[in-house]
Amino acid sequence: MAALWLAREAADAIGKPLMVHTAYPPPTRWEILPALRAGDIVIHIFRGEPGSILTREGKIRPEVYALQERQVITDLGHGVGSFTFKTARQALAQGFRPDILSTDIHRLNFNGPVYDLPTTLSKFLNLGLSLEEVITMATLHPARAIGYEGKLGTLKPGAVADVAVFELQRGAFEFRDVDGSVMTGTQKLVSTLTLCGGKVL
Repeated sequence: MAALWLAREAADAIGKPLMVHTAYPPPTRWEILPALRAGDIVIHIFRGEPGSILTREGKIRPEVYALQERQVITDLGHGVGSFTFKTARQALAQGFRPDILSTDIHRLNFNGPVYDLPTTLSKFLNLGLSLEEVITMATLHPARAIGYEGKLGTLKPGAVADVAVFELQRGAFEFRDVDGSVMTGTQKLVSTLTLCGGKVL
């Protein structure tokens, strides 16, 4: 917790948001969240236990609604231990959605269950979000969160030309979460072209 409060002090001093990664306690997620303020970001919002946003009865914890009231930004951060279909389904059914859909991709999960951002977005398409919603949650919302709205996450003239072109495939596709649970979906986004600074990557 001492490191968290030092980070809070540093973020306030430079006028930037504080981003907090929550994993295995100590400290618990519930000890960490009171340090977050409007514009701060909490990642791994759909992890299972420990630190699930759901009670044992499957209801969203009141601390999570308090985050929304304080305008704290919630980020998926799908990694090797931080996303379960069970948590996502129950939270979405209660009307709770993360502000940002992202990966926590690294060498331990790019061969599964994360693979890449299009696969992560595809999971949410098959969990009931629209194509417009998942794209917005992976482009406009993160750009806004870090103060780059209009520069990143948009196709407007004058913006940085970082562009991903996807094909929306239809069929039968299997997706896995960090617990090994399998979801069969009918839609999958597949990357067909990536531009970085206007150049084909």
